Amino acid sequence: MQITHRKKAKFGKRLGGGAENDCVAAKDKPGRVYKYANPSGRCWQTQSPGFLPECARTFRKRGIKIPEGMCQNIDPKLSLLDNIRSTFTKRILEETERDDLEEMAVKWKDLTDPEKGANIIQQMIDYMEKAYIINEEDHLGADPIGGGSLIDFPKILTQEFILKLAEYSPEFIQKVIQAEIAGIEGKFRNIVILPNGELEQIDIGMHDWRPEGKIKPLTRLTNNLMFAVVKEVLLAANDRLGENGIPKEEIEAAPIIPEDKTKKITKEDIIRKIAKIVIQNHAIPAFDRYDEKKESTRKKSPYSLKKLIAQKLYRVLKIA
Repeated sequence: MQITHRKKAKFGKRLGGGAENDCVAAKDKPGRVYKYANPSGRCWQTQSPGFLPECARTFRKRGIKIPEGMCQNIDPKLSLLDNIRSTFTKRILEETERDDLEEMAVKWKDLTDPEKGANIIQQMIDYMEKAYIINEEDHLGADPIGGGSLIDFPKILTQEFILKLAEYSPEFIQKVIQAEIAGIEGKFRNIVILPNGELEQIDIGMHDWRPEGKIKPLTRLTNNLMFAVVKEVLLAANDRLGENGIPKEEIEAAPIIPEDKTKKITKEDIIRKIAKIVIQNHAIPAFDRYDEKKESTRKKSPYSLKKLIAQKLYRVLKIA
């Protein structure tokens, strides 16, 4: 990873962000992306200049593919407006070479695709095995799904609550609400599918359990839960693939938490039970709603909010 100091950078439009980082287009370098830690990321992520290069070396050492041409600009020179956008804090600016990463992320529809789903699941198992070694031997935690996924769960619960309330409403309101509730796009935000079908880790910042790491009990719990979620998503997708899937035992064998496996009840058992409830009962239905909604936008839905209100008003006026 190339490292520079006090180099000028110009922010373009905001491309997105999660619980830890914000991403903007590189205005001075078309096609590239600048990423910087947001306030919550600065609070609990390691921010030392040598951390990202160490993460990059660790990923490569363990055989996990990461982007080429990544750069790190330490304490960059920014305009006043860009300083305000990045909250006036001494920063480390990460630069990557592509601005279409959201579209390339591993999605639920990819995992359940009859033609390529099994290959992606197999690669994710390999990823989990390598991430386990990083966890156990390097005391770092790879992040496959991104902190933004933690924000998705309250959205899923809110949507479920609204849909439940709709059951007690008149039929036309039910149809409006069902048409408007879009679901949540299921995806592993930090892993993308390259044109050749290989997977690549695009966010190289890891959870840090070395002495310099921050809030280690919380980051360990978060990382463990993330990998339990990944495992349950893979099992659910593989089940959806049916005869096109891989043997379930291969997914079950993918490790999550380095611990004494001889115990009657392990941390992994407990955290997987939580993840299973979250994924099977709540997340998968929301993922399916999103994909169905996206597919239905190609055919105009008869239950748009404006159309149904207009129809109802017309009937009222006609009766009057």
